[in-house]
Amino acid sequence: MLFSEDPVERHIGATLVYMGGGSKFCLVQCISIEHDDSVDEINDSKPEDKDATRRTRFLFRLTTFSLKYDKNGDLTTGNSRRVRNYKVPNESTEFLLKNPVAFWM
Repeated sequence: MLFSEDPVERHIGATLVYMGGGSKFCLVQCISIEHDDSVDEINDSKPEDKDATRRTRFLFRLTTFSLKYDKNGDLTTGNSRRVRNYKVPNESTEFLLKNPVAFWM
């Protein structure tokens, strides 16, 4: 499963980036989470970093994975997934939240 099924997370936008190597990809997903203490743990935020006026926090979730066929011939990510979360700057526009920009060099 590449997209989260957590009910407190809301999908805003995503971009799929091909990373070469035959079947390596990175899914860049923007999600929103209503502000609670668990969001600060995800972002490694300090209490003095909290923005009291912004109740919703936005994260970029980067999921890197490789595609391969399993023994039944079905396309799968297998055990190759790696997930990282990054806090989105408050200055980000709605357009960038819905259309994350990413590239691989």
